[in-house]
Amino acid sequence: MIRCVQALTKPQSKSKMAAWISPGYALLERAFHPWGSAQDVLFASGNAVGHFTKYKARLVIKGFMQRYGLDYVEIFAPVLRYNTLRLVLFLVASNGWIIRQMDVKTAFLNGYLDEDTEIFMVQPPNFAVPGMEHLVCKLLEAIYGLKQAPRCWYLTLHEFLVSISFERCIKEVCLYIKRVGDSMVLLTVYVDDITITGNDNQEIEKACDSLKLRFKMTDLGQGRDNVSTRLCLKSLREVQHGHPVSTPEVVGQVLEPSKLNPSEMKTLNLPYRELVGSLQNLVTCTRPDIANAVRSLSKYLSCFDESHWKQAKRVLRSTAPIALFKIDCTNQVGAFQVEAYCDADFANSEDRRSISGFLVMFLGCCLSARSRKQTMVTLSTAEAEYIALCDLVKELLWYIELLEELGFPQRSIVVHCDNQSAIAIAKNPGHDERTKHISTKYHFVRDQVEKGRIQLQYCPTKLIVADILTKAIPREQFEILRSKMGLADGPTN
Repeated sequence: MIRCVQALTKPQSKSKMAAWISPGYALLERAFHPWGSAQDVLFASGNAVGHFTKYKARLVIKGFMQRYGLDYVEIFAPVLRYNTLRLVLFLVASNGWIIRQMDVKTAFLNGYLDEDTEIFMVQPPNFAVPGMEHLVCKLLEAIYGLKQAPRCWYLTLHEFLVSISFERCIKEVCLYIKRVGDSMVLLTVYVDDITITGNDNQEIEKACDSLKLRFKMTDLGQGRDNVSTRLCLKSLREVQHGHPVSTPEVVGQVLEPSKLNPSEMKTLNLPYRELVGSLQNLVTCTRPDIANAVRSLSKYLSCFDESHWKQAKRVLRSTAPIALFKIDCTNQVGAFQVEAYCDADFANSEDRRSISGFLVMFLGCCLSARSRKQTMVTLSTAEAEYIALCDLVKELLWYIELLEELGFPQRSIVVHCDNQSAIAIAKNPGHDERTKHISTKYHFVRDQVEKGRIQLQYCPTKLIVADILTKAIPREQFEILRSKMGLADGPTN
C-alpha cells in the first residue's frame, strides 16, 4: 500500500479519477433529498519484487450511510464457485482447449442503477466545480462503495452476455455457455475476472472481441499452463522457518482449548488466525489433503496458544513436499464419469460427534472434498456413515445437473463406502430397532439409490480415499491416499 500523499504527487492518479467524474453524475441544487459523502482512495499495485508498477485512484462513496428501502433494496451478487472453476480447468486439461483470461477495468462503474433509486452525494474532494460548490451530485451510474454496485455490475454483464448468444447455467449462474453447431464456448465470471475456453478457438476469439468492444478490458492472453494432458496450479513455492514434513497431523495428537484469557492471547503476538485462514484458502483451491487438519485448527481461533501455533506451522510445512497440484487427465472412455468416496470417523471429538469426509472425483482428480463435524451425536458407526452419505449425495446431485448442462450426462454415479451396514440401510427400505430413530431427511440417500442416480459399492477401508479427510493417519497410508486424490509432485518452474 502506498501513502495517499505519495499517490497525490503522481499525475496518473488525478487523471484517472477525472476520467470518471464527468459522465458519472449530474449536478443539482440541494433539496430535501439526503446525500452521502465520498472520499478518494489512492493506491498502487506492485510486481513480484515489490516495485510499484501501476498507480490507481478511485472515488468511493461512503456506502455505510445508505439506508435500506431508500437508497437500496437488493444487493446480492453471485460469485463463481471454486469447484466450478476447477471443473472447467479439468475439461481444459483433458481436451487440450486453450483458455483466455480477461480482466474488466473498473468493473463496478459499468453498472446501471435502478430507475426508481435516486442517490445523491457531495461533490468529490478536490474535484468540486468552481463556483458550483453548493450543488450536490445525483449518481447516473454505479460507483465503488455502493452496496448495490456488485449486483448492478453482474446484471449489466449478464444482459450483455445474453445479447451475444451466451446462456447462463441454471446450476451455476456465473458460468455461461454458447453453442454453435458442435462448437461450445464456456465463460466463467468471478466479479471482474473472466475466463473463456471451449472447443472452438474462433468462437473464443469472437467472444473476447465482443467483450473488448463493450467494456474496457485487460487481455491477459492464454493461460500460462495449457498442456493437453497436464494442468498445474501453483499452491506454494516454499515454506520458511522449518523443514518439510510428510503429514499435516501426528497420529494420536489431540489439541485442547487454550486456558489463556483474551489479553494473554494478545500478548503472544501470533498470527494464528491469519495462518489458519490462509491454509483454508489452500484447502479450497489446491490442497484438499490437509482439510481435516485445517478443520481441527479452526476450532481454536478464539482460544489458541503456542501448541496450536506449532501445529498450524506443521500443517504449512506439510505442503512443501508437493509444490504443485498436478492434474494428469486422459480423454479415455468413461473418463467423464464422476465417482465419489465417503467416510466417517465415529464419535471422534470432545462432544462425541462424528467427523464426515467425502471426496468427488472427475477425470481421476479431486473435484471437491469436505471435512466437517456432524451436527448430531450418532449411536453407531453405521449411522454416522449414513449421515455422511447424505451430505455427499446432495453434493453429487448438483454435479450431475451441472455436467448435464455442459453436455456430459452422467450414468449412475458410483459411491465407495467402507461400511456394509450403511450400504444396507440405503439399499433396503424398512425399519428395525437400531435404525428406526434415524431422521427422515437422511433417507434422501435411499430415495436416490432407488431412482438409480447413485450406486453404492463397498470398498475396503485402506482404499477409501475419504479416510484422509476424517482423521490423522500414518505417513505411508497418507501418501497412498493423497496420490489417489490426484496430488503428485509437479515441476517447480
